[in-house]
Amino acid sequence: MNLLCVGISQSQPILWAKLAAKLLSINVTLNHTEWRHVPALLATGRFDAAILDVNAVPLETRIAFWDALLPGLPKSGHPIEVGPPPNPYDVLREVAASDWAQSHALNVWSHLSRTDFESRAQQSQIDLRHVRFYSQSSREVPPEFQHIQEEIADTPQWLGFDPAKPLPDVITAEWLQSEPAVYYYLEQYVLEHHSALDELPSGYRMIDLLAYCCGNIGNGGLQQFLGNSLLLDETGGRIVATVDALHRMKMHDLAELIERAIVIDDSGLPDPVYALVAHRRTSIHLVHNEAAAQEERDAEFDALDKKYFAMDHKFLKKFPAYARTHPEEFVHQTLPQVHES
Repeated sequence: MNLLCVGISQSQPILWAKLAAKLLSINVTLNHTEWRHVPALLATGRFDAAILDVNAVPLETRIAFWDALLPGLPKSGHPIEVGPPPNPYDVLREVAASDWAQSHALNVWSHLSRTDFESRAQQSQIDLRHVRFYSQSSREVPPEFQHIQEEIADTPQWLGFDPAKPLPDVITAEWLQSEPAVYYYLEQYVLEHHSALDELPSGYRMIDLLAYCCGNIGNGGLQQFLGNSLLLDETGGRIVATVDALHRMKMHDLAELIERAIVIDDSGLPDPVYALVAHRRTSIHLVHNEAAAQEERDAEFDALDKKYFAMDHKFLKKFPAYARTHPEEFVHQTLPQVHES
């Protein structure tokens, strides 16, 4: 089977790494692209199905950001298209009306509720008769990836939690003490109620920052994490909040990797981000990189990325102890109302 994918590796990197290895063993070929190129690629007739994430961060956006931030550096090997990245819903409308969609599986697999997706799709006048939607938030899986469900059923700890076990409606101190996979369930709790994140206790904001951090580093390294974080908050406040949250949760190794990445970057980041590093000068060997060649800087980032992957998410083992000693940051007795847009 030949699958065309957009954004699948961005959403859950731990799941993706295991999925990719398994797919290799059953002759499923995955082809990653950007929303911009989906209609032309599907029109070639080479693909049996498409699995697309409407929440994917466009590659063009990341490249354009860094080229604007560091205009003197050699251009990336990736072509930057003329004009802004397209709206995924506009592309989806075009594909859903194509001849290809009449006889092939057009899947959308995203962290959205079905109601939210269908509302946005209808606003964009998408013919939903030719679109199959699967909510990652509800742990739904496209049939093309059905073997994932079977794998999880056989070995629930594969994802760190048992998807057959429902999320709790409320989070209590007793539940925090008794649930061995507390982080993974709370991460799902954040995903399901992300639109009401500001109404949740403060600990959930730290979980949101941690999940975003891991997702970006796992997909494109520490440089991607820094770049995408600045896209969301150009003041650098999100980067600062992430590092502070990691230290607070005793995940010092991961926090220090980000701090070292800030030092290596050393060009164009907001002052609050550099101030964060300056506050930790006693624990970091600062290197002046003004005259360093880009190749040397890339090599330093590659070395940090390798250290991250060598951690194999062991820093998450720090979370249960933190949650159980700070229950006031997670106990949530009143479920917030999810605001649909």
